[in-house]
Amino acid sequence: MTELILSQWRAEKPEIEGLGFEIGTLLTRLGILLNQFEVQAARGLGLRSGEIRLLYALRRVGPPYAQRPTDLFRLMGVTSGAITYTVNLLKGQALVEGVSDPQDGRSQMVRLTPAGLALIDDLVAETAGLLNTALRPLAATEQAAIQQGLARLAECLEAFTDHRVDPLSSEVEDK
Repeated sequence: MTELILSQWRAEKPEIEGLGFEIGTLLTRLGILLNQFEVQAARGLGLRSGEIRLLYALRRVGPPYAQRPTDLFRLMGVTSGAITYTVNLLKGQALVEGVSDPQDGRSQMVRLTPAGLALIDDLVAETAGLLNTALRPLAATEQAAIQQGLARLAECLEAFTDHRVDPLSSEVEDK
């Protein structure tokens, strides 16, 4: 399917030079495929992609597994309304809770509950297992090269977009 998508773009837009657009197309396709791994791992849990990503964001910061909503929407590149909506859904499932910010008692933080922590740990393990199985045809050296290349690509894209795009707006700044 991926090669079909790339060949369609090559046929329709042969004047595009360089590999940037193809790399972007591959990343978009990989994002779709990776989301399918998360959905498969989360099957039966009643979680949506946005909820999974928010739980991941809380889990990977380490104890006490809490972040301010502002940090979450900046990190996830969504609106504050989307974070509020997702947090409320997860609160309804007792996977997160609101707690006072220890550095500013006037502010609230979103924290994983013990049930949320257990669920996301299981989900991470299941997703990692599925991905490791899918990547078995690749040698360890190939996997390492891909990981290093993707990390470098992320650095380049972040350096380019961080100063040009407000994550809460679709407008590009001329800086």
